[in-house]
Amino acid sequence: MPRKITLNIDNKSNYLMIGISSHLKDYRISFFLNRVLGFNFRRIDDFTYSARGNETLSYPVFVYHDPDLRAHFCLMSNHHPEKKLIPALKQTDYFIFTNDPINDNNVQDLVRQIKSTPNVLTAYKIDPSEVKNMDVISADLELHLLHHK
Repeated sequence: MPRKITLNIDNKSNYLMIGISSHLKDYRISFFLNRVLGFNFRRIDDFTYSARGNETLSYPVFVYHDPDLRAHFCLMSNHHPEKKLIPALKQTDYFIFTNDPINDNNVQDLVRQIKSTPNVLTAYKIDPSEVKNMDVISADLELHLLHHK
């Protein structure tokens, strides 16, 4: 009798996701975050996401590598004229993502600094496991970022 082998894959990645609410345009929020955080976000090609069927939407993306924290950060808009990237977080205008491990004290400092940024209404840590389709979005985003390293 043949043996059945089962492969269990854990799709939960340990990445950080911070939501930002601001009325600024993407290039302006990037500018202010660069000044306050000491980052150097640079714009790359827009992230394209196939929401439903043939509908492909694009969202602005900025990236930065922090040598002190040894982390890559991605600033991405939640807005497209037709649809939000993550409709459940409709009050969130931008997201900052990183897949690199960052200790909780640094995360709290980062959120506090983002909140102190001019024209930022609020910033908060988001639990990615509670966001619908986040695993699909994060996988697509990782592939997109691989082309720009």
